[in-house]
Amino acid sequence: MKPEKEVMRKITRLITALAFLAAVAVSPVFAQPKPAAQPTAPPTSATLPESKIALINTDEFLDEKQGIARLIAAAKKADTAFEPTRKELQQLQQRMQQLQDEITKLQQAPPGQGLIQGRSRQSRISSSS
Repeated sequence: MKPEKEVMRKITRLITALAFLAAVAVSPVFAQPKPAAQPTAPPTSATLPESKIALINTDEFLDEKQGIARLIAAAKKADTAFEPTRKELQQLQQRMQQLQDEITKLQQAPPGQGLIQGRSRQSRISSSS
């Protein structure tokens, strides 16, 4: 019976130590002050000042005849600078669409036939590169 009492004492001490540690760990949460409730302000019937809102049509800035000359010149310069990149992106987009269409056709082809055509096309693409 003596070893059983010793085990029970150790378990009791362990449980007591864990309870103490839990209480110490949780105590900062309860120590924080709670924020005071915000009193709601009664509705006021004061008149608000009149606001002014302006809309600016920026499309007119780039008008060839009446627009801002420096802005028009800068926009044209930027267009010419990025024209090669724009063309390259358009070509890549067309190539991607062609490949996508080809993949769709191969997926819809009867089994075996699409694979043969795909391999022959792949060999043509490899030889042209």
